[in-house]
Amino acid sequence: MASFAIALFRWLHYRDENPPKQKNASEKQTKNQALCGQYSASRKNQNSVVINTVWLGAKEALRSNNPDRGRHVVVSLRELVTHVLEAIAPSKEVQTWTRDPSHFHDGRPTREARVLFVCRGVNHGPLSRFVSADVRATVEFIGLFQRGTHELAVSFSEVQLRALVTRAESLLRFLLLTSRIKQ
Repeated sequence: MASFAIALFRWLHYRDENPPKQKNASEKQTKNQALCGQYSASRKNQNSVVINTVWLGAKEALRSNNPDRGRHVVVSLRELVTHVLEAIAPSKEVQTWTRDPSHFHDGRPTREARVLFVCRGVNHGPLSRFVSADVRATVEFIGLFQRGTHELAVSFSEVQLRALVTRAESLLRFLLLTSRIKQ
């Protein structure tokens, strides 16, 4: 699992450090596909293929006319966020870090516990109130993804789906970068 998170981090970092030059709208439409292809070819990493497939699946579903596209977007985002959280906050490490019973459900760390574990290096002093509020918002945000799994009809609007994709990307960046902070 850790290699999945590392591959995602590298992909996001590579994408930011090497933006493709765009001259028109058609180039913008294929931006993610070209960039993911470059990353996969240069890294030969199995996880990058998974990341690319799931991330591009969410983006393609967003652009499609598929009547079930909202659920496809939400399920793809949920899987990405879930895998990254489990990779950067493995159950055994979270269990070593905290014994608080509210951080566990059926013996497994909750999403809140995993996010708090990731943020433990910055969750003190002037940032503690912010981290607390951000963790609650993150857990609430991830909870939105459950609708795509447990409900047949996802009623997110076009603008809301785009906002979910944007927020998921920023959340993944935050979690991956914050998890690398030395404790």
